[in-house]
Amino acid sequence: KWTDPWSISITLPLFFIASAMATLYLWEQGHIKKKVFFTLCVVLLSADLLIFLRSSLYRTALPAELESTSGVIEFIKKDTDIFRVMPVLDDMKHGTAISTLAERGYLSAQANMIYGIASVEGYDSFFPKKYSDFFNTFTRNYDEAYPGALGGPEGNFDYKLTDFLNVKYLITSRTNNLKRDLPIYFEDSHHKIYFNKYYYPRAFLVFDYIVKKGEEDTLLYLKGENIRFDKTVVLQEDPGEIGSIALTQKGPGPNDAIKDAVVIRDYGPHSVTMDVSASRNGFLLMTDAYYPGWRAEVDRKLVKMYRANYAFRAIQVPKGNHMVKFTYRPLSFHIGLVTSVIFIVVGITKKR
Repeated sequence: KWTDPWSISITLPLFFIASAMATLYLWEQGHIKKKVFFTLCVVLLSADLLIFLRSSLYRTALPAELESTSGVIEFIKKDTDIFRVMPVLDDMKHGTAISTLAERGYLSAQANMIYGIASVEGYDSFFPKKYSDFFNTFTRNYDEAYPGALGGPEGNFDYKLTDFLNVKYLITSRTNNLKRDLPIYFEDSHHKIYFNKYYYPRAFLVFDYIVKKGEEDTLLYLKGENIRFDKTVVLQEDPGEIGSIALTQKGPGPNDAIKDAVVIRDYGPHSVTMDVSASRNGFLLMTDAYYPGWRAEVDRKLVKMYRANYAFRAIQVPKGNHMVKFTYRPLSFHIGLVTSVIFIVVGITKKR
């Protein structure tokens, strides 16, 4: 499984990293000669390239996908809004994880990134387990061997999921007719693009919350009929009171002079900036993955970020107009930077 910590997709890269570090250590300590060191480097590098190039663990996009100039790509790229797309397959004959371009109706997740197109699949080689758990809570015929195999035929998923996940367009084959009442915005000899008129924005305000402690309880509640994602956010810890922001459920009533609005000013892979106007105290919910290293600021002041709806981000925002910024600053980057500096210093010192 891709999300199994002992799977080959995780242990194999760790093996190569450990081997490279051991080789460098032996050379630094004088246990192997320079010629042996370079030979080992070549062997490790060659094995790394050969294994990963020939492996299905990290599927590369097909040349036809990378060179595609289909109307599907051109149509999607003309839309400057922030949204996701999702393929809807005709059937499960080949499975969503290994389906071809023709079966999917559009590019693979990895190739989509090249064109700047966001899909619900993200980058499927390393797939966040909690996002996979959330997605597959709303998926039928879930195959645990492929936790990143999202979507499938129309009967395989709940539209409650696609709406919440900011899926604006559903891409199908030319012959696939969806049962949901959605307009067709594009059609050619091979594909159709349906406009999901019920999709949620990438970030929006909600003014109610509920706390569910256990992961299973959280997913069951999210799947139930008693929740509307545009009204309530599910947290896994009680927010209490933070600074001057009172509990949403006990906060002041709405201010008619302020209209609730979230406008994303800048959206990048490492930071997101938005203007938020709230008529009362509430939560800003963003349907990007909650992940260690992300931090949030409201008016340049750090605020606590909550795991929302099991796998996503939420912060409290007080009544009024605010600038909100999410920034990715992982601890791993700082550890890597310090480690690299230490190795450079040690190398220079030994050379002298």
